[in-house]
Amino acid sequence: MKKIIFLFLLFVSVNIGFSQSKNAIKLNLFGGVEFEHGFKGNHAANIQYRVLLKPNINGYLVNLGYRYYFKESIKGIYFSPMLSIGQFNSTEYHVSATMVGLGFAFGSQWIWWKHFVLDANIGYGQYALSDDYNNSEEFGTLLLKLGIGYAF
Repeated sequence: MKKIIFLFLLFVSVNIGFSQSKNAIKLNLFGGVEFEHGFKGNHAANIQYRVLLKPNINGYLVNLGYRYYFKESIKGIYFSPMLSIGQFNSTEYHVSATMVGLGFAFGSQWIWWKHFVLDANIGYGQYALSDDYNNSEEFGTLLLKLGIGYAF
């Protein structure tokens, strides 16, 4: 998990020197924080981190995504495939579970006054969950996101 995040951040940092820098940091109103880096043209990469803290359950979820903007990077309508990785623990049942998923989203991102960001999308994700006892389950879910943030 740490290797995946490290490689993603390395990829983004190496490309900062070779492309026009467009970045945004956002708080997702349904939970989580997200960083997005726009590349030259209409491409962007993003990473989202969510912490799950509920009674008897805690964990995290990391989403790594690519965004194809139909006009310019980090602004306008986009399509985004994504990879999700998560780890969850239940103190009630004394079990931990790992989740891996693939998904996609269609959305739009607006930037006002050069810095204020509103990001909204809808999509679908397919996930596989497995626990310490080799139980596994697959499920699909609707994905919704609404984020506000700052572009720089």
